[in-house]
Amino acid sequence: MQLNGPRKKKLIVAFHFHIAAPRGWDCDECRKQHLEVKRRCGWVPESQLTESKPVWIRRQVETDCCPKWLINAQSLEWLEAFAAWRGGYLEQGALTAKQIEAFQVLQNELVKETHYAKQTTADNISRAEAGRFR
Repeated sequence: MQLNGPRKKKLIVAFHFHIAAPRGWDCDECRKQHLEVKRRCGWVPESQLTESKPVWIRRQVETDCCPKWLINAQSLEWLEAFAAWRGGYLEQGALTAKQIEAFQVLQNELVKETHYAKQTTADNISRAEAGRFR
């Protein structure tokens, strides 16, 4: 069974949302500030939602609704299992086909994230060195 489009997107959003320090997306705070309609929270009736546009963006990943609402328990479970697998706590032979496919998606995102971090660091060093020799 293949990880289909919506499941794959939820997993990718979960990965990036987890990395992006999701503290700014506290549901109680959001409601206090009356942002639930603007951020298109899943519990708001469709008739009250604003026009569909990105409400959360990180790198090449975006959602047109609150990311907390989009991320499901399965995605969180796969994130935790992926971390355990990378840490050597899960054996390759014990994984299901769905887990392996989810881990491939997460590994691809991790590679992109690592590449981005290295590129950003290299760019910052280049800018610092260029400024030093002016």
